[in-house]
Amino acid sequence: MSGIYQIRNNLNDKTYIGSSNNLRKRFIKHKSRLNRNEHRNPHLQSSWNKYGEDNFSFEILLVCEQFELLRYEQLCLDNFIRFGIDYNIAKFASAPMRGRHHSQKTKDILRSVNQKNRTGKSNPFYGKTHSKNHMDNLKKINRKYMIKNNPSYGGLSEKHKMKISERMRGSSNPRAKLTEVCVLEIRELYSTGNYTQIELGNKYNISNTIISGIVNRKTWLHV
Repeated sequence: MSGIYQIRNNLNDKTYIGSSNNLRKRFIKHKSRLNRNEHRNPHLQSSWNKYGEDNFSFEILLVCEQFELLRYEQLCLDNFIRFGIDYNIAKFASAPMRGRHHSQKTKDILRSVNQKNRTGKSNPFYGKTHSKNHMDNLKKINRKYMIKNNPSYGGLSEKHKMKISERMRGSSNPRAKLTEVCVLEIRELYSTGNYTQIELGNKYNISNTIISGIVNRKTWLHV
């Protein structure tokens, strides 16, 4: 029988919410771990040790189909969290680690286990090599995957190209050093004959090449 359950402290009504596709086995498992002082939830374990088994109840909140477990578990969690009477560390049924972080000690243990299992002779591929034929096949698969999953596969439409061009034009371009107003000023100053391209470059702190493109109308054509 699948459903949502609670382990309730009869003295203060604090509760631990969970879900399972086999409620009876889950109750037995919780009770066994709590009595051995090995439960993964330190808050619940601490209360169990303090108040004793007789002051806790294992109760079924509702019975539902297996595919509905996470949905109903989250609804129950939200209700008990709101009143602050829950033992649950994880506040999200579908993502237990969401909003939480491993301690440095846990990180060190995980790193040690991963290194032990994936280096040297512990690595399942230790001492082995792919054949040339296998490597060629992998390259073909990767190339095919990268092409077909590329957003630009098949080429961009003219409309899309125009949108990109407009978005990157003039001062809208993140790399632009000038604004449309500055470009108009540069052209006006240069037309007076009182400024050389070098002087304008120094004045606006840009290269002579950029100044040349502006005054000769090879760049910033929309202005």
